[in-house]
Amino acid sequence: MPPPEHAEVRHGLPEGSGSPELHFAQFFEATYSKAMAYLVASTRLPPHAAEEVAADTYLALYHRWREAGAPAKPIAYLYTALRHAAMKRHAHQQRERPTSLADFPDIYDARQRHQLDQVETSQALLEMLSRLPARQRQLMSLRYLMDLPTDRIAELTGLTRSAVRAHLSNARHTLQQIWHEREAETG
Repeated sequence: MPPPEHAEVRHGLPEGSGSPELHFAQFFEATYSKAMAYLVASTRLPPHAAEEVAADTYLALYHRWREAGAPAKPIAYLYTALRHAAMKRHAHQQRERPTSLADFPDIYDARQRHQLDQVETSQALLEMLSRLPARQRQLMSLRYLMDLPTDRIAELTGLTRSAVRAHLSNARHTLQQIWHEREAETG
């Protein structure tokens, strides 16, 4: 099933006439949730930090949009800006990660076990994704979190469709190996 396209955005630009502010507002509404999913999945930023990066990036894009007009490829421009802002944040901040929620007995009880398992599974998946090369991690995020077809991913990244498919196949294979190793360790 092909991914849903945003009706109000065609080739990354809002349709219809109106002010740059209106066009930007439509662009923001059409892209924000997928941009957040991309940031969290592909940059290893915690959700609160991803929100800050997204806010700063959209603000800078808004100023550019008002002063110089919309970029030729606003979606590609947005994701490039998000990636650069996230890398800049990583360079200036080191995060401290808790080892496990089970280390905090005051919040750990039998009623929360299912939620804890889901969180730990999510953490495990994020850790597995973080072991992929950056290009594969980026393509997996675009394909499976943002639900983009390989043609669109190829257009955004400048790769050929066959290169995108090869990277995705290699990434799936690597994740399978990591999952099996993890299962053997915990088994």
